[in-house]
Amino acid sequence: MRVLEGWKPKSGVGWIPALTLLLGLLLLPLAAAATPLRVVVVGGESTYHRAVFAAMRQVLERTPADYELTYRTLEQYQSSAEPAPAMLVSVGTAAARALAAAPRSAPLLCTLLPRDEYLQLPRAGAAEMSGLYIEQPVPRYLALVRLALPQRTGIGAVLGPVSSSLSGELQTAGTPVNTVTIGAERELAAALEQVGTPAGVLLALPDPVVVNADTARTLILTAYHRGIALVGYSQALAKAGALMAVHTTPEQFGQEAGEMVQAALTAAPLRLPPARFPSYFTVSVNYQVARALELNLPPEGQLMHQLQQQEAAR
Repeated sequence: MRVLEGWKPKSGVGWIPALTLLLGLLLLPLAAAATPLRVVVVGGESTYHRAVFAAMRQVLERTPADYELTYRTLEQYQSSAEPAPAMLVSVGTAAARALAAAPRSAPLLCTLLPRDEYLQLPRAGAAEMSGLYIEQPVPRYLALVRLALPQRTGIGAVLGPVSSSLSGELQTAGTPVNTVTIGAERELAAALEQVGTPAGVLLALPDPVVVNADTARTLILTAYHRGIALVGYSQALAKAGALMAVHTTPEQFGQEAGEMVQAALTAAPLRLPPARFPSYFTVSVNYQVARALELNLPPEGQLMHQLQQQEAAR
């Protein structure tokens, strides 16, 4: 509180108006010092995680409410003695596991983790929890295939321990998908022989056993040599040699996470939106691979716009 020195009412001014003015001046600092709603985002050191946080901050900076958004690595958060936040946001699977298992009073929004990982998280206490999954919904992958490759009807997918839960959705999504499930990387080559058909499509879905730094080359080369269109879930896969991918950028993840935080903090009482797949997405196409497979694909922006229109019409 700041004190105004040397102030006194002018001669002839009644003491009641002067007192009223003084009280008003004294209350101004108190109003300005209202405590902002504190949101702590916990993630890793990667630039991807930092980009998600930066996009969240941009969303919340545009809102009239007073938010304090802080980023902490998991180690920093666990070792700090800061006051409990109004809300926690985890970025990535490691942070989600740690925060979900720890006692907490704040609601937790888990981002950038597979749906199966989210569903298996422990629910410690009664604090609310929600999620923004890292993968795209199955119908989105298949809709992209139908738009870009209508002449290719044979679709296959190799599933692993994480993605195996998608088997039922792939069978009931309206487009037949031939699936093979593996439990270890060494089984991938044989599974590709079973599931891949020449002049067909192979879906590369998020699963650390099926798609990782060691197996990506096998997937890309097998698909290329057999004339198979490899459709993935990340821009990195498309750049490395997959035909195309539908994915959500870190900026899009951050925007949607920020909107979910904003919706929760402006609700009365505070309430997180339900867990969901990302609404924002991007289509990436490797046109060099398309030419090698003798495919004439539409522009990326056109494919993305058509997908958005289809989803909006549902």
